[in-house]
Amino acid sequence: MKKLFGTDGIRGLANEYPVNAELAFNLGKIIGYLIKNEDDKNILIGKDTRISGDMLEAALTAGICSSGGNVLNVGITTTPAIGFLTKHFNAKMGIAISASHNPYHDNGIKLFQGNGLKINEETENKIERMILKEKYKKINSTGKRIGRAKFISEAKEIYTDFIISTIPKDFKRPEYRIIIDCANGSASSIVPDLLTRLKMDFKIINDSPNGININHKCGSTHIYDLQKKIIK
Repeated sequence: MKKLFGTDGIRGLANEYPVNAELAFNLGKIIGYLIKNEDDKNILIGKDTRISGDMLEAALTAGICSSGGNVLNVGITTTPAIGFLTKHFNAKMGIAISASHNPYHDNGIKLFQGNGLKINEETENKIERMILKEKYKKINSTGKRIGRAKFISEAKEIYTDFIISTIPKDFKRPEYRIIIDCANGSASSIVPDLLTRLKMDFKIINDSPNGININHKCGSTHIYDLQKKIIK
């Protein structure tokens, strides 16, 4: 029976097992180990706006680098963006640090294959077995084999360009105003620029994340404020 992965990655109360820094570090070591024989040992990591995201990102990065992998850090961005960017940058795997619509005190770790899709069950089971059997204790790199981390500053622009490229050329801008609820989450970093470039008439609410207000009385589970503003 599985003890770590649920329906969508590893998820739970942040800073308590299994969503703590220790597990994230060991998971990073195992992920780095799995790609040790690859020519390009890049793992892409992105996160949402939760206060615990920095902690988990740092732990995963340390674990991956300690086992010889390299980290491509794309900062705060959406889960679909991480899938796309993993494939775009030819990374061997992608990691999204997010708990979707859950409250801020939760967090999660979602893994992607190099093709941008979620990892298959076989790989998931393999990773889980290695963690539960503490295989990470035997994984270590020294000297020149230690990995590096790099921040990809242009990631958001690349993803926005991709979204715009999918819009049909005969698209007509609607005459009405659109209200977007970003739930104080990662979409706050993408949506304003996207809609501005599309020359839409829009208003954004809940786009001031502070680490603890994600999904708080907003977003998909609290649509009442959005409903009021639409009517107004």
